[in-house]
Amino acid sequence: MLPTMNERSHRSVDETADSPDIPQNRHDLRVLSGIRRIIRAADLFSRRLAAQHGITVPQLLCLNHVVHSGGVSIKALAAEIYLSPSTIVGIIDRLETRGLVERHRSKPDKRLVKVVPTEDGRRLVETSPSALHEDLVAGLRELSSTDQQRIADAVEQLVTVMEIEQVEAAPILETKPELDQPLA
Repeated sequence: MLPTMNERSHRSVDETADSPDIPQNRHDLRVLSGIRRIIRAADLFSRRLAAQHGITVPQLLCLNHVVHSGGVSIKALAAEIYLSPSTIVGIIDRLETRGLVERHRSKPDKRLVKVVPTEDGRRLVETSPSALHEDLVAGLRELSSTDQQRIADAVEQLVTVMEIEQVEAAPILETKPELDQPLA
């Protein structure tokens, strides 16, 4: 079962351990603090991943899927991680340039292309940390289906309350999409 809000400390990302708790009756501040923490954690993770491993979150997600599948088509990869095929092509181009994946054409049907990992790609997946969204998925799986449903409903209701239903976003926790460019 989820800890109740009363059982947790509610601190903003920018607050220190000496800062006061957010009052339990200030639901607006508690929600905003939670959102800020999620965004800040995603941003810090993205920056650390890029600095330490020279790879972005979308690149790591793609590479993880390629490694764990042993090889996959662009179309299947796009469907698995909920990004458009054109976005996947750009990511695979950058991974291929870095020598982390290769494209193999089918001999009988040259239109079919399978993306496969290289040894360097496999090593990078082994040494890089798991993406935040993978930690979220693992954490959610530990909860009951009722708690998972409550969280999903609450987040969807928050999107509606904020009137941001029209904002499209892939289910990848990364705040800096421009980071998915080659590092200088």
